Amino acid sequence: MHDNYINLLTDFDNAISKNQATQINTFVDSALEFNKKHNIFVRSNKEEVFEKDIFDCLPLIKNIDEKDKILDLGSGGGFPGILIGILKPQAQTRLLEKNQKKCYFLNKMKDLLSLTNTKIIKTTLNNKNNLGQFSLILSLIHISEPTRRYAISYAVFCL
Repeated sequence: MHDNYINLLTDFDNAISKNQATQINTFVDSALEFNKKHNIFVRSNKEEVFEKDIFDCLPLIKNIDEKDKILDLGSGGGFPGILIGILKPQAQTRLLEKNQKKCYFLNKMKDLLSLTNTKIIKTTLNNKNNLGQFSLILSLIHISEPTRRYAISYAVFCL
């Protein structure tokens, strides 16, 4: 089954290397395992994560330039921040999250996947923050299940 998800990713977008697909697969497996005890997101199985998180994020990520400096507000379980770190290795990716256990998980994923372009920032966003300048600031929010019948699963707000 491991290879099925890797093949799905590389078939979905031929710009995704086998190594990147393997990293994404590792990320999803680790997220689901961590989620069993710590409840960092609402997904319960791998198919659901791929369908409602991974494949929803890929079109957004495809449009990110390698030179971008990105801030992912409220990164939660790592969607799309960790994925950006994997798929855009030259882009500087910052994941802003206030929840300690989610930050722990995000840092664990950053280290496991060797994402040297990714930094986790544990704080809340306020006017006293000095986070620097970013070419893209985004926040991914979940839209309720009834909206899914219209094939919309997430809204992305780019500031």
